[in-house]
Amino acid sequence: MSALFRFMLDLCLLRVGPQRLPPARELLWLFVALYMTLGTMVYLSRYELRFAFGASLVETLLIAAFIQLLLRAWGRPERFTQTLTALLSAWTLLGLLVAPLIYATRDLEPGGQDALLVFVGMTLYLAWSLAVLGNILHHALEIPLYGGIGLGVIYFLLSQMVVAAVLPALN
Repeated sequence: MSALFRFMLDLCLLRVGPQRLPPARELLWLFVALYMTLGTMVYLSRYELRFAFGASLVETLLIAAFIQLLLRAWGRPERFTQTLTALLSAWTLLGLLVAPLIYATRDLEPGGQDALLVFVGMTLYLAWSLAVLGNILHHALEIPLYGGIGLGVIYFLLSQMVVAAVLPALN
């Protein structure tokens, strides 16, 4: 387990790519479950369970579809399991680090110094998540890092539009 944690940490520090993971479906399903559980817990800071679970499910399906689409477009669909496992594992680790910030926002006064610190923390989290996604896509698609980050920006924009369109139906 420590080797897996070390790999996740190296992913988050942009030292490795998904190719170092075995293409094990069991590992993928483990991180799907962990990522969705963490996502649900984070959404529970503001929403009821049905919405929280639905939002987490939509986000997980969206990133899986995006990765599948990219890998097929680049002619590398066999890398799906490794790529999605790597991404979900890294985002789970980052999510564990940012979850306290998200829960802290519930009790903050808008415009206060604490709110500014949380905003800076959340901005850094978003930027780092984007860098991790870009690095993983860089390795999986064999494209320059800036190309992976560019595709990551496209994903984040698309995900915001999809979430804004789909999630009100869950509430």
